[in-house]
Amino acid sequence: MLSHSFATALPNFVSPWRVEAWPDAHIKLLNPDFQLDDATLWQLLKQEGHAQAYAGHQFGQFVPMLGDGRAVLLGEIDTAFGNKEVHVKGSGPTPYSRRGDGKAQLGPVLREYLISEFMHAVGIPTTRGLAVITTGETIARQTLQPGAALVRVADSHLRVGTFQLAAIRGREQVLEVLRYSAQVLDVEADTEEATAEALLLRVMQSQATLVAKWMRIGFVHGVMNTDNCSLSGETLDYGPCAFIDAFDGNAVFSSIDQQGRYSFGNQPHIAAWNMVRLAECFVGILDVDTLNALVQEFPALYRQAWVDEMAPTIGLSSSPEALELLDDLLVLLQNHNPDYHSLILKLRNNPEGAHQWLQPWIQRWQALEPDRELMQAHMPNWIPRNHIVEQVIQAALNQDWDVVREHLMYARDPFNAPVAKAPENPTPYVTYCGT
Repeated sequence: MLSHSFATALPNFVSPWRVEAWPDAHIKLLNPDFQLDDATLWQLLKQEGHAQAYAGHQFGQFVPMLGDGRAVLLGEIDTAFGNKEVHVKGSGPTPYSRRGDGKAQLGPVLREYLISEFMHAVGIPTTRGLAVITTGETIARQTLQPGAALVRVADSHLRVGTFQLAAIRGREQVLEVLRYSAQVLDVEADTEEATAEALLLRVMQSQATLVAKWMRIGFVHGVMNTDNCSLSGETLDYGPCAFIDAFDGNAVFSSIDQQGRYSFGNQPHIAAWNMVRLAECFVGILDVDTLNALVQEFPALYRQAWVDEMAPTIGLSSSPEALELLDDLLVLLQNHNPDYHSLILKLRNNPEGAHQWLQPWIQRWQALEPDRELMQAHMPNWIPRNHIVEQVIQAALNQDWDVVREHLMYARDPFNAPVAKAPENPTPYVTYCGT
């Protein structure tokens, strides 16, 4: 049932490994979309898999060896959504744990499962939760919580950090990763040089589109290190992620992002920075002038992707007039800090009731005859606001899984769910990686 194409193609980038035996494991959530039963899942978890090796820039600092410190790639399976890699997070210590325990707590595991299901439902590329399993342990981080593991699926767990590790080791290993990445991402070219150029452009486009989709929905990833930057353009690793309530380009929720490197408004710039780090891995395959020219295309790719995402969110087609309106709207949002999600819904449902400071802009916008149905398709009623995520986590900690399942139902069908209202008494929100 399992295949191991990653490990077969890149044996220098894995260590054979297994998920550890848990003392009292129970499946708490099993994603119905993937049509796996409990018995099949337990059988998968018993198979030997691999811990992946990769490098990465963490908060701008290069670390030459990171790797899966608390995860095991079991292999690939065929699903209703095509071939998917199965990855277990919270699987126990691995050769790359760097003195960590390799464990995960229920709260962060549930956060990733809930939010990734929402992201999938609104059309944002993402890894997805296959199952949430409690392990029977108690794990200490900021607090004591039940131990848990997330079984997730992805098109690929190749990341910028995979190439960075290859680049340390030399040209031949870069070419190894390049050949396999081109196969996974369906990049076709006749020469090594053409393959590297096509792959870089493919990843740049997918990252520009991904981050534009994050910005449209108000999502803050929180830890855009290069080892979390997926070559396939999927949202990878939801550790300290959050959603903005009041619009603020400087919004930071991660406890460890003291300098605001990964703030909401800085995400496009970090994506561009990460693409430069990927391009550096191809020095020696492509000349530096070619690589410089390629990465300088990223801002334009992002700008177009952002307009393509945001214009329909306000009911317009992508056009110079829409771009001008959107730029002006950003200035107003940053100056007045309204609740972002509520404002977009107000534009769709009752623009006359919007803030007075927005009315001159609304008159210009209405002159372009916005399409309300288009708006409905691009901004859901329900989003996993931070206070809602915390309610869900607390319900799970209290063994109230009915509440968890109710909100999962909203996450999986957010366009038809009740409106997720802003918190009545907003307080500073802090998230933790859970490592």
